[in-house]
Amino acid sequence: EHYQLGLRSHMECVDTLLEGHRSSLQLLREEFGLELQGLVNLWDAEKTELTSKHQDEKEELLSIIAAMEKEFEEAETLARQEFQDLRDDIRSSNSEEMATLKAKLELRLQALMREHEQYNQTYKATTEAHIQRGKTMKNTDDQCTKENNINKRKIQRLQKNLTHWRTKQANNVRECEERNKALKEEKEAIAFHFQQLK
Repeated sequence: EHYQLGLRSHMECVDTLLEGHRSSLQLLREEFGLELQGLVNLWDAEKTELTSKHQDEKEELLSIIAAMEKEFEEAETLARQEFQDLRDDIRSSNSEEMATLKAKLELRLQALMREHEQYNQTYKATTEAHIQRGKTMKNTDDQCTKENNINKRKIQRLQKNLTHWRTKQANNVRECEERNKALKEEKEAIAFHFQQLK
């Protein structure tokens, strides 16, 4: 009677231990899956945000450059038109006003040339600033690409670890099944032996 109670208690302890082991394995598997999914979601969100920001800044820069080029072309066209108008006026004037108009035209032409030079210098300076900004944005994009590659390698390592843990889990399950089989056989042998002792 005492031997049977002890055997039953022992078998209940073994069953409880096996159930606890299964629960721990399942909990570890679920936690790891949630962690991995969280990292993947975070990486996708950061990638989308960086790509969108880079595209917006690029479009803004291109629109600014296009607007400035259009403005300078209009200013140059206006200057040329003014020059043409002044030259036509000189040709239609009488000979006495020719010298005065010519002097005025030269002064006006010099002013226009200085103004054009100033516009040109401003354009070059602004363009250079935008080029530098573009280079900075490219460097930022390169850095983002580098960080994305690092995150990809992290995910690959996590996936490798997941494969390792899955393999380890499968081995643990196999070992547990083998232990269960051995315990069951031992239990049946003990029960058989107990029956013989009766």
